[in-house]
Amino acid sequence: MKRQTVLAALGAAAFATALVGSVQAKRVNQCEGNACDVVSVTWSPNVGSFLVSNSSDRSVKVELHNSACGNIVPLGPHEQKYSFVKAYDLPYHANYE
Repeated sequence: MKRQTVLAALGAAAFATALVGSVQAKRVNQCEGNACDVVSVTWSPNVGSFLVSNSSDRSVKVELHNSACGNIVPLGPHEQKYSFVKAYDLPYHANYE
């Protein structure tokens, strides 16, 4: 009986982890602006922050905001930087400068 309970708990934990992961992925990819196709925002667990990347040959400005603060990340061509916000409200904004 204990083994079934442990297996059920492990299964529930795996499902919850997968669900949170899919929500995180969806959250990170919602963008508004004219530079969304060249900007990515990805969570970096090793650093504990979001990595903002620009894959274009032009400068962009990325804005991440939450209820407490906001962070504007200016990026040069093919540049990436870490944002200081640990969470942000959707959508984030990415525009060419």
